Amino acid sequence: MNFVETCSLQEITPGTSRPIRIGTTDIALFNVEGTIYALENSCPHAGAALSNGNLCGKVVTCRSHGWRSDVTNGQLLVAP
Repeated sequence: MNFVETCSLQEITPGTSRPIRIGTTDIALFNVEGTIYALENSCPHAGAALSNGNLCGKVVTCRSHGWRSDVTNGQLLVAP
């Protein structure tokens, strides 16, 4: 596994997210209680940026249509 330095941990405070791009891939970084998780920055429904979603605990809610995903494993939880 290759690691790429993208930003400092201070830039992603607990309970927040940050979009980054590595090469041609858009990634959303999420800080859940001090642990950083990374997902593709695209809602599986319509491609909206998950980094713009509402992060509550380990669940991000897409602002476009309300789909909810667990950021610790990428699993879709609710699709209204």
